[in-house]
Amino acid sequence: MKTLTIVSLLVLPVSAFANQSCEPDYKLNLRLAYALGYFDVDNLSGEDAYRKTSNNASRVGGSVLLKCGTTTFKYSYHTAIDFMGDHFIDADKIISSYSISDPEYGSLEVGKMNTAYKLAGKQGDPFWDTPAGTTFAANSFGFSSMTRGFTNDSIFYYSPKMNNLKANLGYTGTNSNGDIHLGLEYSNEADVLGIQYVDLGEKPTVANGSNNKNATRLYYRKKLDDWQWSSSYEHINTMRSGKDEYLNLSVQKPIANFGRVAAAIGHVSNADFKLINGSRYSGDGQSLTLGAFYNWIKGGELYLLGTYIDLDNGHHQKNLALGFNYHIDF
Repeated sequence: MKTLTIVSLLVLPVSAFANQSCEPDYKLNLRLAYALGYFDVDNLSGEDAYRKTSNNASRVGGSVLLKCGTTTFKYSYHTAIDFMGDHFIDADKIISSYSISDPEYGSLEVGKMNTAYKLAGKQGDPFWDTPAGTTFAANSFGFSSMTRGFTNDSIFYYSPKMNNLKANLGYTGTNSNGDIHLGLEYSNEADVLGIQYVDLGEKPTVANGSNNKNATRLYYRKKLDDWQWSSSYEHINTMRSGKDEYLNLSVQKPIANFGRVAAAIGHVSNADFKLINGSRYSGDGQSLTLGAFYNWIKGGELYLLGTYIDLDNGHHQKNLALGFNYHIDF
């Protein structure tokens, strides 16, 4: 992977920055989050009602940059923090990547990072990194598990935008049996329409993709006045010869002198997934999530949300959570 990294970073033409002066820069990032949730899970194993707190993917890190004309080299590093656990820094959850970007040639990124498939779902989820779904900090219901997690041994190229279109190409893995990523996206001031496809290898590297053969995501986002509408549909062929389907539709609206409100409905079909208490479930499900987010300080939100997930045969999951998140760059 080290050799691949070095070769990859030389793909963009050296002429783009050879005659430019270079300036170093840096950015530091901190995200602090906390949620208190009440959960009621009725599954095949019985009913489980409990209360739990979570740090909701709190993390700290930053980037070191070298800007040479229009070309930027960047190294990014982030690690999870757990201010409620025994160790404040969680060294097992590290995100690290190298990238080079230029408006004329696009961008190339190598390391442990988000996949394009994940980002296409994350960017349309107004409840991201809250306990609105079946985990305490990630996607809401109606997105597959490949919409969360960070993937090791990744290389992604994103083309520059041409006539409102841009493409992406990626590979994850350490040998010829890795995962191939393809994507195409159209966007203008009000609309984003795209498709992402992943052909997973014999031993998939993609985070939370170990039981899948291939996955396709169609997504559309629309800004209409102050309303932001989002939709995501996934079709996944699995190792168990199944065809899982995931659908999420959401809307959010900013409110002056308050923050924002959001709502989402989710649907899964023929899927196998974990519920928030760790128990597994196979079958169909539908969900409704409502939430209000108050801007208490710059970069910070206080929120109250509730989710009801209706599962087959009268089973269900109920979420009610109060929390906050705070993000600062300096």
